[in-house]
Parts: sequence; structure tokens; C-alpha cells
Amino acid sequence: MKRIITFLLSLFALDSSTAQTPAELVQKYGKAFPQYTELAFAVIEGDEVSFYGFIKKDSTFETKDNANAIFEVGSITKVFTSTLLADQVVNKKMKLNQLVKKSLPFKLKGNPKITLASLSNHSSGLPRLPDNIFAMMVNNPDNPYKGYNEEKLKEYCTKQLSLKGTIGKQSDYSNLGAGLLGYAICQETQKSYEELLQETIFKPLKMPQTTTNRSLVEEQLIRGLDPKGKVTSNWDLEVLASAGNVLSSVQDLSKFMIANFDRQNPVFQLQQTKTISINKNMAVALGWHIIKTKTGKKLHWHNGGTGGYTSSMAIDVEHKKGVVILSNLSAFHRKTGNIDALVFKLMETLEAGSEEE
Repeated sequence: MKRIITFLLSLFALDSSTAQTPAELVQKYGKAFPQYTELAFAVIEGDEVSFYGFIKKDSTFETKDNANAIFEVGSITKVFTSTLLADQVVNKKMKLNQLVKKSLPFKLKGNPKITLASLSNHSSGLPRLPDNIFAMMVNNPDNPYKGYNEEKLKEYCTKQLSLKGTIGKQSDYSNLGAGLLGYAICQETQKSYEELLQETIFKPLKMPQTTTNRSLVEEQLIRGLDPKGKVTSNWDLEVLASAGNVLSSVQDLSKFMIANFDRQNPVFQLQQTKTISINKNMAVALGWHIIKTKTGKKLHWHNGGTGGYTSSMAIDVEHKKGVVILSNLSAFHRKTGNIDALVFKLMETLEAGSEEE
């Protein structure tokens, strides 16, 4: 996490003289990407959205109309999970300081006082992953979460659970925590994660291509590539779906980002509010990382990655600007960080344009 923070903050000195188009930036940052790497962009300024698409053939990127193409978004899923939490809180069905054990059908070993908020902002003290998943990951590296079901989660929580930090004191990224949060909300509402996403977010915002059910979007799905550029398996996170199982398009995600600009929406306002500080330039809200740029702008950001895909999304709520990139570049590729670099360079260009107006 510290390496990522340092890398991101180094990108934020605005300089309009170096502003580049998406096509120019893709050629620059995508040199090391494998053949047939595909990238889909949405660039937002107010209510206006521009879409750009590229696919790498030989040593260059060609344009491609892929605004409706489907990719795994990985951990951007966590933003949606926290939207569900914020919705429950705003509608007075759950509370941020509510202990997660209240919503679980089993007891947590040691009875830790883990709150829903701490699961959302990664301050629960839980490890990144449960101990009883690693053998499964070794046996199935191409689909490492497959088979990690409710029984396995219960086994870990009741018999093996241990905290690596003090609850609520510091943010330490946890896929387990995000998965447990979504599981708890599902238990509390007696609805599946997919049902909650559709009812609360995707249908109201008219996001028909966004789902956790891969079978519904197979025809539009871009195949994920491994680090060497070979087609690889999609991921099935099963009981930890709320940590990273959403599939979407940049067209759909642009609608979610624009909705987040609404200052009158209590759900998004709650979700965007800082809950814990990491350092003077970075904090964590509910599901979002909040980054202060060198020019004083405040960005809400999250990225994601699976074996075959990398994604990144950033919004400037105050100035109603945003960029999202979805790709089939493996999260394990040596240049996966260039997807974040592309997002922040494009945000840089948008902010520079605002300064000139």
C-alpha cells in the first residue's frame, strides 16, 4: 500500500504543457502490455462523457469501439459494497458503529468488536485474506477463490480468526473484511449480493451491463489475459464476492460516477466522507480512498485487479470530473501500475483544462 500511495502522489503536479490525448497516453504507457491488451476509457466532465477504446496489435494500439464491452472490475467492487452499507445506514436499517457479529449466523472467535464501518474502511484489523484460503489458491492459481464458500468462511471466523491490528486505529487493506461486510449485509437483509446490487444501485442508475452473474454478459465479455498475454480464467470469489466479483462496462460505470457528483444524495455523501486518515495526503472513506493532489484537489479513487484484468477509477466530486479505465491486462503484469498512471494523467489533463478556462 505505501508503494502505491507514493506512486500515485508523484503523478499529481498539474502541467498543462504536458497534457496528452488518451491515444498518446496509451501508446506511451502501454508499450510493455501484451498483444491484444484491450482498454476502455470513460472521461467525464459534468454530464458529458467521452468514450475511448484501444486494442494492442503488433507494437501499436488501434482504436476500438468498446464502451459497452464487459470486464472484471476487481476491487472496484468494494466501492459498490460500501454503497450498499451507506444505503442501509441512511435508511436506518443498519448503523456504521454496529458490530458485525449482530448480522452473522455464527460467532467470531475471540468476540472481537469489529464494526461495519471498520470493515468498509479497512480498519477492522483483519488480515488481507483468511488463513484457510491459501492452500486452495496454490491448487488453483488461475481461479484462486473458487471453492471458498460459506462453510469455509464460517470455519475461519469461528476457529482461526485473529486480528493483525487494533480495530479502528489504522487502515490495512483486507479482501476478507470487504467480503465479510457484504456477507453480513446479505444476512441482515436476507437477500443475495446480486439482488442488493441490482435493487439498490444498478437498476436505479440504469446500469444493465453490470452484474456479478457472468453468464448474463458472456457475449460482451472481453477475455482476460495472464501476464504473458495468454487467455486466462475468470475469477469466482463465491462467498467473498463483495470484495471483487462485479463485471461492468465503462458506459455503465460512467453513470455511477456521475451519480456520485450529486451533492443532494445522502447515500453518496455519507459514503464519500472521510472516516480515517492514512497520512496528510491520503484518507479512507467508506470504500473510497481519498487523495489530496499537489494542487489541493481532492480525488476519490479505487482500483482493482484479477488474474486477467486491471481497472482504475477516480472522481473529483467538487469539479464533477472523472476517469475510469477497464482493461484485460493482468493484475500480475509487471506494468499493471500503468493503468493507474493513465487514469491520473487524464485527471491531470482535465484539471489543467479547467485552469485554462
